[in-house]
Amino acid sequence: MNEKIIIGKGTKYHLNGFLTLPEDGSSKVPALVLVHGSGPADMDEKVGNHFPFKDLAEGLSDKGIAVLRYDKRTLVYEKEMKNDTSLSVKEETIEDAIH
Repeated sequence: MNEKIIIGKGTKYHLNGFLTLPEDGSSKVPALVLVHGSGPADMDEKVGNHFPFKDLAEGLSDKGIAVLRYDKRTLVYEKEMKNDTSLSVKEETIEDAIH
C-alpha cells in the first residue's frame, strides 16, 4: 500500500514521495528511508526501464517493512540549484533524508 507524502513540507524545497506500507499495517513495523546517491533522481531511482527503489519498497513491504522514498532535490529544483556553488552533500542529500 502506497501513501503519497510530502518531504520537507513548509520548507523551501518540499518533495513528493511515497510511504510504502505492509498490507497489515495494524501494528508497529520497522521502517527504512531510501537515500539517493549522486546526481538527480526520481523517487523510484529510475534507470532506463528499471525502478530499483520502487522494487525495493514493494519487496520490503511484502516482508513487513515500511519504506519511504522521495524525489531528489536536485531533480525537482534543478534550475534553482544549477549555479549554486555552495551546494554540498548536506543540502543535496542529508537534509531531505532527515526531514
